[in-house]
Amino acid sequence: LPATCSLVSESIAANVGTVPRLLGWSRDRVNARVNELLELVGLDPTTSEAARQLAVDGDLRSVCLDIVERTWPS
Repeated sequence: LPATCSLVSESIAANVGTVPRLLGWSRDRVNARVNELLELVGLDPTTSEAARQLAVDGDLRSVCLDIVERTWPS
């Protein structure tokens, strides 16, 4: 996984939105995509769960892997 998936000091939502932000997407587009991806892996973007910071790097790695596996073209 890219090094950007080890940013444990950020929230789950912030980490998921890292690459789109780096690509210069608008804030609205980033937020929409983040919400879509969080829902895809079973996280409700409207709750504090998506806003929580990850205590263990493995938690974020797991979320990132799940998103990649579900969205990467076959």
